[in-house]
Amino acid sequence: MLAGLGRCGGNRAGRYAEGLKLAERSLALVEELGLGDKAIGSSLWLVGALEMAAGRLSTAIAQFRRAEEAFEAAQLAEPAAMARIASPGDGVIGDDSSWAAGHGVAGGAVLRRSIDG
Repeated sequence: MLAGLGRCGGNRAGRYAEGLKLAERSLALVEELGLGDKAIGSSLWLVGALEMAAGRLSTAIAQFRRAEEAFEAAQLAEPAAMARIASPGDGVIGDDSSWAAGHGVAGGAVLRRSIDG
């Protein structure tokens, strides 16, 4: 799927937008079909990853937190830990740059390289 994004749109932003559109449609279908918390968590995580790759870290954080909640509802500790953004109990994440410095933006860079080809 990601390999095909290189042909979507003439620029990087167009490719991210197209990938995000597909991920959001997938999430909507998962919710509509009632496929459960595991599938919802996976879909939310993908939306968050694409938001992060596009540089929209605040939105990515919100999606990762929702993914964590869905994985916890499905009693899946490992995926919930993967989606966890903030330290337990802190309740607040600073500005995007402080989050980026400490929370694996390298993952976004890897995703960008996959999309960009």
